[in-house]
Parts: sequence; structure tokens; C-alpha cells
Amino acid sequence: MEARRNRFLPWFRMAMWLGILANLAFAIPAVINPDALLTWLSLPPADPTIWLRDAGGLLFFLTLLYVPAAQNPFRYKFNAAVAVSGRLLFAGFWFWMVLFAGNGREFLTLGFGDLTIGLLQASLYVPMLRYDNLLSKRLVRPGGS
Repeated sequence: MEARRNRFLPWFRMAMWLGILANLAFAIPAVINPDALLTWLSLPPADPTIWLRDAGGLLFFLTLLYVPAAQNPFRYKFNAAVAVSGRLLFAGFWFWMVLFAGNGREFLTLGFGDLTIGLLQASLYVPMLRYDNLLSKRLVRPGGS
């Protein structure tokens, strides 16, 4: 399709790569040195750290699934949709944990990080798909194939 003409596409790709890098900046230290990560983010210590290491490993492998969507979001629409919606849902998760589940305000850093990247991605994802859809409709001629 005429994806190269979609002015939102390169920006969405960059937003995806920003999210991938942010995930890796959390996931890799969570596995290798969780205590240093918690100190860097001003989060309370975790004991035992195995749960944070596990979450970091899972986030790492989940993030690998975002790479195809960053390269070609039209071919990997599901991956792109999961990346954007998952980021926004986890922003909500962090805010819920602080506002309604009694966790400390220091976890808002994670919520605001996910919210910022999620809103950036969504603000590019929706118009990117809409533009592609409108372009597809224009290319289809009435009475033609």
C-alpha cells in the first residue's frame, strides 16, 4: 500500500522505538541489578528481588514483539495495537495502584512514563491508520477492482 506517503508513519515508528528503548531501560536492569534500578527510580526495595527480575525478563521478551510493529505497523497491526493499548492500560494500572490500592506515590513515575509514551503513540497510531484507510478508499475506483 502507499504507506510511504503516510506522514504519520515515520513519527509512529519513532514513538514505538522510544517505547522499546524505555522498556529495555527498565527490563535489563530489573534482571541484572534490580536493587540499583529501584534506587534509581526512588522506589522501595523489593524482597525478594526474584519477582522484579521475573517481571523484567517478561517485559524484555514482550518488548521483542514490538520490534516488528515498529518496523512495519501495517503488516503487524496486532503487535502495534497491543503496544499502544498495553502502554495506556499499564499507565492506568500504576495510577490505580497508587490512588486506590494504597501504594506509595513514588510509583506514579512509572504511571506518568507509560502515560506519556502511550499518549504519544496513540496520537500517532490513530491518524496513521485513519490516513491509510482513507488513502485505500481513494485508490479503489467505483466499478473497478
